[in-house]
Amino acid sequence: MVASAFLPAAWYQGKLYFLFGKEAHDDSAPGFSDFGGRVEKGEDIYEAGLREMAEETTGFLGGPENLRALIDRQGGVFRLSHGEYHIHVFRYDYDPKLVEYYNNSHRFVFERMDHAYLRKTMIFEKIEIQWMTLADMRERRSEFRPFYRKIVDKILRYAGPITRFVRLPRAGADARVSARETRRRLPST
Repeated sequence: MVASAFLPAAWYQGKLYFLFGKEAHDDSAPGFSDFGGRVEKGEDIYEAGLREMAEETTGFLGGPENLRALIDRQGGVFRLSHGEYHIHVFRYDYDPKLVEYYNNSHRFVFERMDHAYLRKTMIFEKIEIQWMTLADMRERRSEFRPFYRKIVDKILRYAGPITRFVRLPRAGADARVSARETRRRLPST
């Protein structure tokens, strides 16, 4: 299965943060991961990831068009692949309140809706989001979905290049540098 995902990343107070989501319905593989899923037949890998990001956040960060515009303004993506799983890391401004607002909103609605309907429609795929540093990812590796733990290991191995990408300036001539960097594709494992 070919899959595509997006992963927000931020540089804040000297640390690299990633925004992960926790599965709401998947009893077979609970835990945190990025925002992504299956690439549908005829769908472009990048576009599928945008669609999945919007769906899994229930549009909280915007629809695919909003996300595309945001990512373009922020300098593109840093691409990682793990087999047929394609991750697009993008800059997102760190905001601790984002987690509070998302989690409170989703908890409020989730507690009041028919859970059978939510499972059927796959609304609220991610019931909770959290910012995690590289140290958090190491310490909390067991809290990630089992399939995603190898991807966590890969993100940790490529922390240096990802950090350089996230910290690059976003405007003027430097944006051309970041665009070149985003085309760099790391090897699959």
